[in-house]
Amino acid sequence: MEIKEKNLLLDQVKEVKYTIENGLSSDEISGEAFEYLEGVYDIIYYTDQSKNYLGSRILVAYGGPNTYDGPNIWIDTKFQRIEGYWGSDRETLYYDRDEMDLDGSLESFFENS
Repeated sequence: MEIKEKNLLLDQVKEVKYTIENGLSSDEISGEAFEYLEGVYDIIYYTDQSKNYLGSRILVAYGGPNTYDGPNIWIDTKFQRIEGYWGSDRETLYYDRDEMDLDGSLESFFENS
């Protein structure tokens, strides 16, 4: 993979981290997490054996089935990390705070599904 693509992957993962930690721009309406979740490609829920919600894994960028076509970026709320994949490259960043309450919104989705 070219350095340009690797830098692009890291930049996109950093952008997702920034959005989680700082919320959407101030001109957005309330309910940021629900608005953010409207554009995701997939949601996987982590549960325990009693079906209690533990966290989620959401696909926010999808480059296609062949990851050489573009990046795939996942947010994992259980482990508070963002994982980006593009070809054989991988970038992982951890976030400290969830200003959008992304995990709380996903838990609400899970409980109401």
